[in-house]
Amino acid sequence: MAMVKVRRDGNSLAVTIPVEEASKAHLQEGTHVSVEADATGELHIVPVSIQRRVRPEIMASAQRVLKRKRRLYERLAAYDRESKQS
Repeated sequence: MAMVKVRRDGNSLAVTIPVEEASKAHLQEGTHVSVEADATGELHIVPVSIQRRVRPEIMASAQRVLKRKRRLYERLAAYDRESKQS
């Protein structure tokens, strides 16, 4: 168990998790977690998996547009790459 200090971060409170403890909990930078306090005030931090949900008809429509306009998007990408090099 590590002792850490609660600090203010904007309008929230934050706790820094030591690397050793984060490793034991399989946490890394960018991991989404669920934070809950039980009736005794004990905090429980659990990693959660977040998956995007896209309706199949929206995905199909996007794929049709990409297929139909592929050359246009390739030209735009090339233009973007060139403008970043300048």
